[in-house]
Amino acid sequence: MNTALVNVITELVEHACASEKNKIGYEIWKYHIKPMVPIVQELATVHKADEEIVTLAVLLHDLAGIEDFSKRKQHHIFGAERAKEILAGYQYPSDKTELVAKSILNHRADLNLPKNSPEEYCVADADMLINIVDIPSLFYDSYHQEHLCIAEGKTWRQSTLQLYWEHVSPVSQAQFLDRFTLAKRLSQGNESENYSFETDLERSLADADAVAHMFDLPSLFFVAYEKQGMEFEEGRHWVLQKIQSDWQKMSKLARARYADQYNEILNIFYS
Repeated sequence: MNTALVNVITELVEHACASEKNKIGYEIWKYHIKPMVPIVQELATVHKADEEIVTLAVLLHDLAGIEDFSKRKQHHIFGAERAKEILAGYQYPSDKTELVAKSILNHRADLNLPKNSPEEYCVADADMLINIVDIPSLFYDSYHQEHLCIAEGKTWRQSTLQLYWEHVSPVSQAQFLDRFTLAKRLSQGNESENYSFETDLERSLADADAVAHMFDLPSLFFVAYEKQGMEFEEGRHWVLQKIQSDWQKMSKLARARYADQYNEILNIFYS
């Protein structure tokens, strides 16, 4: 992979998103484009696709819209055309440029557009999978955007995740099955049995409320987004701080018991 070129394009896109006047662009970069890169690179290995092509396609496919928001309102250039324009400036091979453009044009798996290369499948699947693994955004949409109650939100998230998953190719589904299952569980709340303490001392050392919070993310996000009306980043940070604070209050015994679950939750905030 041409790492030098990828780094240059990364800086170009990040700079376009970083403008203080372009809040929407910054959020697209932070929560969509940047975390989508490792996903598409992982899929490139599975699909035996060109990692350089899919990486460039992911980096460039939202750039036209971001630039249009910030400074190109009168001269909108669609993503594929903008990608060609940029890559031509770096004398990128025409055949590879065309493949990047095709991957951008067909990047929506749910539109069922014809795909003729593994690169196109990778980019389309990554576009669906980022919506699955971005659990905080699911909570934000269900509570802040849809204004659903906790029970309705669980149903909405379950159906939304399933819809995303149905548009992912079987090859990518096999690679991401564990993460899809985890997303479903965390978005609904863990219904596993409570840990059974063997002695009164163990019971006294447990911070039951902290454990309850770890297993009831839906309620925490509901408080943040629906009850307190927080915006996405503020609510995401509030929930994370709540989980981390409760973790510090737990006994060593409880931490040892719930370490895996705690790490799973942290991963959804830092992935």
